[in-house]
Amino acid sequence: MSYEPKPGSKAAAAIAELERGDRTRPELAAVMGLEAKQVDQYMAAARKHRRVELVKVGPNRSVFRLVADGAFLADVPQFVPDTVFDPAPEEHAFNASLWNDGELDIFGADAIEQNGVAGVRLTREQASELVRLLTGCSVI
Repeated sequence: MSYEPKPGSKAAAAIAELERGDRTRPELAAVMGLEAKQVDQYMAAARKHRRVELVKVGPNRSVFRLVADGAFLADVPQFVPDTVFDPAPEEHAFNASLWNDGELDIFGADAIEQNGVAGVRLTREQASELVRLLTGCSVI
């Protein structure tokens, strides 16, 4: 792994704890000396550098987990044209595709324009689905 937190930092304490196994926010908060709601901000760099991932393990439960070297790349399905899922088109059906090269295609969003710049507007449900796609976590 190329990312290692500063020795003695809260993130270093969390990663040392995660070496013992998966942990919830409250469990990491106790080790880091934080409130559970603060854990995500201290783990942001570790997640960005793919040292740690947040995995949903139940309807209302997620855990932080160390990522093994190369695990992210090994788990990413490769695009194979013959296996593309193409559901029956529905009017304004929302769908998004995150490609291996980092590009994101969004379908079914409302096109908008503001100050001559084109964009899209997502409903709350669509935004939640997009967050789930990008992070693997649900938004309530």
